[in-house]
Amino acid sequence: MASDERRLVLLTHEFHPFHGGVATYCRELAHALHRRGEPVEVWAPGAGVSPRDEAFFPFPVRRLPAGGRQARVEQLLGDA
Repeated sequence: MASDERRLVLLTHEFHPFHGGVATYCRELAHALHRRGEPVEVWAPGAGVSPRDEAFFPFPVRRLPAGGRQARVEQLLGDA
């Protein structure tokens, strides 16, 4: 990513296929940001979710292994 580009990353412990609370809030926030033209990506646990289940999202959803650690998140941010 070039230094003049920016992207919003929503890092959450709940997202689709869960409903309610944090999962719903993150989904709605990501949709709203996307509609405004903001580059947004959601990072969430990958507990048994198939990529086909997420094909309808207009923004990237990156699934992370459950039980993450701060060091791993920092490593992923560096790789993004």
